[in-house]
Amino acid sequence: MNSLKEVKNLRKRNRSSRYPSLSLEYAVKVIEEARKFGKNVTSANLGGTGAKSGAYIRKKASLGYYGLLSGTGDNLQITDLADKIVYAKSEEEKANSLRQAFLSPDLFSTICQKIEKNTPINLEVLGNVFIRDYGIQPSAKKALLQNFVSSGIFANVIKYSGENKRDIIFSDNDKGKEEKTSVIMSQQDNEASRGISGNYTIDLPSGIIISFPADMKFNVSVGEFAQPIRDLEKIASSLKEKKQKHGEHIQADEGK
Repeated sequence: MNSLKEVKNLRKRNRSSRYPSLSLEYAVKVIEEARKFGKNVTSANLGGTGAKSGAYIRKKASLGYYGLLSGTGDNLQITDLADKIVYAKSEEEKANSLRQAFLSPDLFSTICQKIEKNTPINLEVLGNVFIRDYGIQPSAKKALLQNFVSSGIFANVIKYSGENKRDIIFSDNDKGKEEKTSVIMSQQDNEASRGISGNYTIDLPSGIIISFPADMKFNVSVGEFAQPIRDLEKIASSLKEKKQKHGEHIQADEGK
């Protein structure tokens, strides 16, 4: 059965949510070309036919929604996030940055947070959620879904479930890596059980509890701390194993 977490809490009926009209893949191509002119660019560097044309305005807005471009008018700057994609120092950095760019638009980020991971979601149902809960016009539903899905696939956040391409799956994994060893508890439960107000807490299988400031929740969710957390869990598990073996040796010696 298709599953959406707490759909009734996704109500945003006052006005239509804003979102990029261009795919993330196309936005990256535009930035790659523009970056050849430096970090400070103009409408001409972005392939615009005019700063007031509708096509250019939509392109500029989309780049901004993805966090790849900042500035106003013809005084524009390519962001550090864009540089991490165009001039990535590693595959991991590029993968994490693409994921961050995809999750930068509020609509995309909210949907990804609320949908059950690794569970097929029917695209028709998702489109209806866009309309009913986010004020998206029915006439824009198809284009939004195509952009959302293609961008999510490009960022390795979404994949199709089955060959018919009617359902999609949101993955917790980063580029097919093993699932994170951490078990992420809800922030409300963490605050209630530990008295840590405003913090974002992660319980590791080893029993270690890591607490991040609330404003770093997004960085954690996109996997920027995944490798250090895995390393910490590996060390902790190894120490627990050694301690257990040491205890068994002591019991064996006492039994002699």
